[in-house]
Amino acid sequence: VVAGLHSLAASNLGGEEAPDEDTLVCGDDAEAKAIVLELPGKVTSGRAIDAGPLASARALEGMTAVIVNVNKRYKAHAGLRVTGVH
Repeated sequence: VVAGLHSLAASNLGGEEAPDEDTLVCGDDAEAKAIVLELPGKVTSGRAIDAGPLASARALEGMTAVIVNVNKRYKAHAGLRVTGVH
């Protein structure tokens, strides 16, 4: 099991321009996580970032709720950008 793509708004996908945001991916199986880390590069112009073990997915789900609330409040389609990672 691998968790990821929580922060990507469905309304941002499939448009003319890929969303300029990063995607966090969690999982315990290195092989499965490597496969999932390739997916965001096909739907976003941001990066796929290995965010650690599957246990961290719980925090990602909480971040999703925050992003949804920000988007409702500002009538936006905001996403995440992780800085300082190269």
